[in-house]
Amino acid sequence: MPADFCCVCLYEPADHALVVASVGVRSSALAMELPLPSRLASTSTKMACRGACRGELVHEPDIKSIGFPFPQRLARGGLGALIAAPLQSESR
Repeated sequence: MPADFCCVCLYEPADHALVVASVGVRSSALAMELPLPSRLASTSTKMACRGACRGELVHEPDIKSIGFPFPQRLARGGLGALIAAPLQSESR
């Protein structure tokens, strides 16, 4: 699937944190430029976890207008929209 930026994050429910597990090969330069932290604090996960951590697809067509740190960081890197697609592992 073509994407300007792609990463895989793991959700840690005890800490309400997302951990960046992998960054796409074509996304690594932008991840270094942003810089993309390896751990996103709970304030950054509120936007993504609003639905994704409940198993719902999240689509934000304009991340510039979202007041959370992670989407704002992506917007500063030139990205305009965000899709968070949850994947289940071991029924979680």
